[in-house]
Amino acid sequence: MNEAADINEVSLEELKKCYIRILKQKEKQRDYTRKLRSQVLNMLGDKCVYCGCDIQEVLQINHKNGEGNKEFKSISDKQFYLNIIKGRRKTDDLEITCPICNSWHYLIKIRKIPDRWKIIFK
Repeated sequence: MNEAADINEVSLEELKKCYIRILKQKEKQRDYTRKLRSQVLNMLGDKCVYCGCDIQEVLQINHKNGEGNKEFKSISDKQFYLNIIKGRRKTDDLEITCPICNSWHYLIKIRKIPDRWKIIFK
């Protein structure tokens, strides 16, 4: 009976080690993708084209003509960034925006809703 308990404990310990190894690999991949994203932001101007926000953590890569959802259904973020960095994807239809200006762009330029408000940043 003790042998069965030992086998279960070893198996659980091995599962824990495997799980930790997987978590570390995923974190490495997230860090790599963040670095690629940072490179792309730098290539595209590193600030919101509308308001000048330069807080990289909040900046977004905006598709000027919409269509971003279609592109991201076919490739991952990492592949998107790599394609830009390696010159396999043109960037003339992309711009850097903050979340607020990206929403404004979507409403005004994509959905064609009249621009009847003023955005004030503090």
